[in-house]
Amino acid sequence: MGKISNISLFCIGVVALAGSAVAGDIEDKLADKALSAYGGDKLLNLKAVKLRTKYKRLTNDQGYIVGEFDIDHYDNSVIIDFENSRKEFRVEIGLRDDPYIQHHIFDGENAHRIYAASKQIDRNNGRTFTSLDWRTPTRFDPFLARLLYENKEQAKHEGNGVIAGKPVEKISFRAEGHPEYTLFIDPETGLIHKMTRPHWIPGSVFAYNFIEHTHEAGIPFASQLYVTKGGVPENLSILRTADFDYDLKGAFQIPEGYADLPQGIDVSEMVVERLADGIYHAGKGWEFSLFIDAGDHYIALGGYGGLKDRFEAVQKAAGNEKPLKILAVSHHHSDHIGGTGDAFDLGATIVTTQKNYDAIRRVSAKDIPDESFIAAGASGEIAGGLVKYIDFPNGHAEHHLMFYVPSLKMMLTGDFFFSRQVEGSPKGSETLVRFKEAIEKAGFDAELFAAEHSSRVLTLADLDAAIADMAPKQVCPASWEICQD
Repeated sequence: MGKISNISLFCIGVVALAGSAVAGDIEDKLADKALSAYGGDKLLNLKAVKLRTKYKRLTNDQGYIVGEFDIDHYDNSVIIDFENSRKEFRVEIGLRDDPYIQHHIFDGENAHRIYAASKQIDRNNGRTFTSLDWRTPTRFDPFLARLLYENKEQAKHEGNGVIAGKPVEKISFRAEGHPEYTLFIDPETGLIHKMTRPHWIPGSVFAYNFIEHTHEAGIPFASQLYVTKGGVPENLSILRTADFDYDLKGAFQIPEGYADLPQGIDVSEMVVERLADGIYHAGKGWEFSLFIDAGDHYIALGGYGGLKDRFEAVQKAAGNEKPLKILAVSHHHSDHIGGTGDAFDLGATIVTTQKNYDAIRRVSAKDIPDESFIAAGASGEIAGGLVKYIDFPNGHAEHHLMFYVPSLKMMLTGDFFFSRQVEGSPKGSETLVRFKEAIEKAGFDAELFAAEHSSRVLTLADLDAAIADMAPKQVCPASWEICQD
């Protein structure tokens, strides 16, 4: 008797899953099959879990040099108390001798970020039980199966496909606080081999590939994960562990004696602040720009995504419909050029360093011709001197334009000098020392500092206070598992 091929098994699986043509039957059966594959009731009834994922991230849109890949080292762990809706999330980014540390706790009601180096706590910072840990559980296939099962009424069968020669069924769904996920499920075993979710760049998706399944406490999970973004490698796992019977003793301890950070600014709604006649600072969330009335048109500084919404809010506040003719962007990172597609659609010319042209075309998904760009040099002027700029290379980006508005004695500082607290100055760094030296050398009499990540405008006194109060060096705590290997 001949062997049965994978495709034959696939057809058998499809018939078994399809059963009847009643809407929802295929989705229910796929969700049930996946849940059963990952432990069934054991997975649903988990009281606590600890997940760890160590990986290298390859980035060519947030790196130092445009078009080149940087490698970032990540080691994250999250402890989840399902019964009481608590989480503790620990992160180490970078190399051990100079790490960037994050520590978050969700206590069942509120989120707190703990800054051990400065002994401060940002309380009630708006993060949720779902978002606190960068949705780390969705990097583990068992929890995608659980999420699908809990939301199967909203699921939609998306057809079938093949991964590495094996048939898969595709099913998409949404869960509260999550983007839409599409799972690629083996119809024979119920295991998830891949998940995709949209990226904000048009036409780009993240693809999470789950391989080499292992078992822990009767629950399988992929021991390796690699992620692509827009078809390009994005990160590759080094170590993945899961403890499905985790003892919560000692978890969720919020330090005593730490000072509270000042109250955070509410940036959940669009804000348009008139800074002077014809000059506006507008945005929400992490996305802000300066808009300057240049007579018969506007100039925008800061190219974050959502530019069109910010511009229309400014037009409404100003009571006119003058067009946007120029957008100047600070640097090549994808978030800071996310609004260039809007600018092109609005008929604006884009001011940036010439090396950024191709990155802007890629991120905007627009075929922007060279004549729609103005190449920025080491220094220069825009709109006859309404705006001046210098290129300030720093550890964040090889080229970083800093914009100065002489009429207001204000600078737009990109994303490295800002505060999202109502009061108080941010901590300083050596980069800020160099920044102050650079603007003094350029002859900029700057007194105010707006940013692309906050609605708050800082002052020269804030800059001096930051330089006088340098951020302490971060150390990965020896008691943390992620700091021990």
